[in-house]
Amino acid sequence: MTLRAYLRVLRERWLLIVVFVLIATGIALVITTLTPKSYSATAQVLFSSSTSADPSVQAQANAFVTTQVPTFAKVINSPDVLKYI
Repeated sequence: MTLRAYLRVLRERWLLIVVFVLIATGIALVITTLTPKSYSATAQVLFSSSTSADPSVQAQANAFVTTQVPTFAKVINSPDVLKYI
């Protein structure tokens, strides 16, 4: 088909095309309105200690991470943080 033939079909059937577009838009609107909203998210946090070659620095960094991770877990569930979610 040529471009003229497509334009002729559009000109002859424009009302049918508009009706189908409006019906499809209406169905999409109804489905969107009636579907319950649900949101979810997940997050993972990686704690890493120092990459120093000195074993004593690595041990100190590992001890810091080991003591801080439980603190972070307590803070994230506190009401002050949760009120922003």
